[in-house]
Amino acid sequence: MLMVFYSMDTKAAIAISSFIILTGSVTRFFVTFNQKHPTKDATCIDYGLTNVMLPTVFIGTVSGVIFNIMLPDIMIQICLTCLLSFLSI
Repeated sequence: MLMVFYSMDTKAAIAISSFIILTGSVTRFFVTFNQKHPTKDATCIDYGLTNVMLPTVFIGTVSGVIFNIMLPDIMIQICLTCLLSFLSI
């Protein structure tokens, strides 16, 4: 959407969208930090799930940064289009 509506190049749009996702995640964490689960005596945040997901998120972030530096814009767009198509199916 940043590329279409604001005429940004691929690498700038990826960086800005990653920052937007980070800001939304941090905000959501602080909003739900003190909330309790509605049916049991536990927090809303499942810390066991975060322990499983965090290593894969870090690996994806590091590899994404490396590919963003190495690949030209058209290859990044092709890879992201293929990934979106695969995830849509």
